[in-house]
Amino acid sequence: MANRKKKKTPPKPRFIHVVTKSFFDQYSLSARKLLQQFGFDPDLFDQFSKKQKLKMMMVQMLPPKVSVKYGHSVPRQYVNYIKLEVHNYLKGYFGDASLKMTYEEFVTTGLSFISYVTRLNDKQGDIASEFVRNFSTLIAELEKEDYLIVSLLEFVQNQLFEISKINIRLYGVMWGFEIESPKSVAGHLYLTAAAPECVNFTWHNKVRPAYRLGNGNLNELTPFWVTVPRNSVVPGSFDESPLNIYVQNHALMRIKERLDTLIPYNRNAAIMFSLLDFKIVKAKTGRILCTFIDAKNQLLGYLPFTIEGDKLFVLSFIPLSCPTVPEGSRLCKILNITKEDMEFLGMDKLSFYQNTDFDAIPNLKAALIEAGLWHLTEIEPEETIKDRPLVKSTGVIAKFFQEIKPESNNEDILSEVAKMYD
Repeated sequence: MANRKKKKTPPKPRFIHVVTKSFFDQYSLSARKLLQQFGFDPDLFDQFSKKQKLKMMMVQMLPPKVSVKYGHSVPRQYVNYIKLEVHNYLKGYFGDASLKMTYEEFVTTGLSFISYVTRLNDKQGDIASEFVRNFSTLIAELEKEDYLIVSLLEFVQNQLFEISKINIRLYGVMWGFEIESPKSVAGHLYLTAAAPECVNFTWHNKVRPAYRLGNGNLNELTPFWVTVPRNSVVPGSFDESPLNIYVQNHALMRIKERLDTLIPYNRNAAIMFSLLDFKIVKAKTGRILCTFIDAKNQLLGYLPFTIEGDKLFVLSFIPLSCPTVPEGSRLCKILNITKEDMEFLGMDKLSFYQNTDFDAIPNLKAALIEAGLWHLTEIEPEETIKDRPLVKSTGVIAKFFQEIKPESNNEDILSEVAKMYD
């Protein structure tokens, strides 16, 4: 029987990444922009031989991908939202905008070039060129501060802050790299999720839930928890120990009801800004309150709170129209109205100040200016809810204030009597 020769199994073809001329030219242009970003002469790129240039281009860096970290749960619609926002962000400029280097160029070509030069420095050591040594030293310093990708991470974290809720879930982001193929690597934005921390406390003989104030963290699984020094909250105290901040669910509901024309992101941001920059004011009743401000440092109301041990509990939200706070007290006195009158008209809601035609009610406009509430009328309502119908129309409000006459004091009465005998 004739011997049959076994056919040799052909070797698996090696993956070869072909560097096209257009890719070579684009990479070279981006590398020169990067050198200028970091204060180097762009012509230093020509120190590398053509062989070295081709070698640094062999491994392609792909645009960052958004995914959920293993073991974490993030709703699909939130993941898609972050993907879209990242895609748009990558089209913007990195660093000096005059160089017109997009962030996508930086995280692809830029990081590829940085990786090659720093590895070359490690390999050559003392024989590396002065440029390679200086460039690698600068990159090492920037990496200590996460400068290379920090703006992208902060952008993503800011978008996650919009969808995070301290009573539902806190979202964060971590950065890493994954090999996509033998010749390609991609940065990954891993979304993380942390459950809220809830505690129960007793107020007015009733047990109430409160949620710890925090935010999803950058490159860490543990949320960033907000604290405030005790001496900045308690007048006359020298105790600098931190107080953990918890917000009662009732306060979250009141903020949502009263600031009814702000989207959740702006309400969340206002809560964070206010409690990070904890400023206290004494109410008419003598109670100490925390000012509630927005991102533009505009006063929107006040937060009553209580302290138990190392915990500070935010109890509710008080609008500026409330008679117990300075602005509301002045307004009631000027217009001779009560808290019940204001609630009837909807003056305890932000929509009242944004949707009423105050030029048709000049006495009310003057009173708001004098009492310190006029800035509420200048806050733009969010597009998604600005067309919501009002509880009371401008006509009803105008009629109400035409029927109210301020109480006369002794000085006014004497003045009227004197006019009668002139």
